[in-house]
Amino acid sequence: MSIDYKTVVTKLDVVQGNTEVVAEVVGYLHGRDSVTDNSYTCAFVIPLETEGEIPGFIPYETLTSEVVNEWVNNALSLEQVNKMKKTISDKLGEMGGKPKIGTTNNRPLPW
Repeated sequence: MSIDYKTVVTKLDVVQGNTEVVAEVVGYLHGRDSVTDNSYTCAFVIPLETEGEIPGFIPYETLTSEVVNEWVNNALSLEQVNKMKKTISDKLGEMGGKPKIGTTNNRPLPW
């Protein structure tokens, strides 16, 4: 089993009353077995500093995915990432290494 991992940010929660300040980054680590195409995800919520002067503050409108992904990479410890990867690997292992029932690989969309 070979697993490809990808971190995905799904939402940025802002401080109530100050929509310029991000309070939490919400997302997940996605793992996909490159042989069977089975996948599993582990969610995460990363609280950010919202009080006082925030070092390196960037207004909401000018945030980029690169900046937010850097926050995620800096906030999640190696131990946390390894724990999520183990969970994903274990869950994919429980699927028995068989492709998803009723699916075909690499079928193009009809439009």
